[in-house]
Amino acid sequence: MLLLLLLLLLLLLLLLLLLLLLLLLLLLLLLLLLLLLLLLLLLLLLLLLLLLLLLLLLILLLLLLLLLLLLLLLLLLLLLLLLLLLLLLLLLLLLLLLLHHHHHHHHHHHHHHHHHHPPPPPPPPPAHHHHHHHHHHHHHHHHHHHLFYHVYYYYFYYYCHYYYFFYYYYYYYYYYYYYYYYYYYYYYYFYYYYYYYYYYYYYYYYYYYFYYYYYYYFYYYYYYYYYYYYYYYYYYYYYCCYCCYYYYYYYYYYYYYYYYYYYYYYYTTTTTTTTTTTTTTTTTTTTTTTTTTTTVHSDKKRIHTMAATTTYSPYRGACMFYKQPLF
Repeated sequence: MLLLLLLLLLLLLLLLLLLLLLLLLLLLLLLLLLLLLLLLLLLLLLLLLLLLLLLLLLILLLLLLLLLLLLLLLLLLLLLLLLLLLLLLLLLLLLLLLLHHHHHHHHHHHHHHHHHHPPPPPPPPPAHHHHHHHHHHHHHHHHHHHLFYHVYYYYFYYYCHYYYFFYYYYYYYYYYYYYYYYYYYYYYYFYYYYYYYYYYYYYYYYYYYFYYYYYYYFYYYYYYYYYYYYYYYYYYYYYCCYCCYYYYYYYYYYYYYYYYYYYYYYYTTTTTTTTTTTTTTTTTTTTTTTTTTTTVHSDKKRIHTMAATTTYSPYRGACMFYKQPLF
């Protein structure tokens, strides 16, 4: 009986041990499962982090692309601004070059006639490189080249006559255009209106003047290549026109005098005053002989007076215009 009891106890103990072992195994399995779950969770978290990083990288790339586009747009705008500035500079340079040739003549013209008479239009200028050179030294050239005035007199007569004929037609159109405002100039009520109208006409005349200037240069080069061997003739032709251009304002009042009285040979009081106003150093004996006589001169005397003084060239232009109806 005791043995049986012992055996039973042993069996029970064994069973208990087995049960304990089973429980331990189950616990181990559960722990393993938990570990696996934790690992899976960690993997999921890592994947999520990677996705977030990828999204951040994509956003950064998009931002960089936007910045590059903005930079390109800014560069294009800068290029357009530079082109506009260059165009404006070119336009300013062209305007300055155009205004540089004639601004001092028109400025002097406005200052000289502003308070008394409507200003006459200046004739088209000669070649630009003759302007200042002959203005200081034209007294000397006239003594050295008497023969050229005699030889090329008929060439001078033809071209100067054509030049003055066209110029006086424009001058009388201009004179009648200002005729009404000239008689109301001395009233204070019309003073500012006339002044404003004068500037408007002055700027309008600039366009005509530049247009004729280019046409005149084309005309000059054409005849320069046609008469290649007549260099001195062209030299004195432009010298004559230059003198007419600079001394025209001194004879402006005498043209009004001729137009009012319709006289053609009455030079007694007018030419003596012109010898004092002009800056020539020539002898006045030849000019006084032409002023006191009212008869028609011969061609030789005209050649001699034209060679003797250069200030007589505007009077010669006036003579050519006013002597036409008598001949």
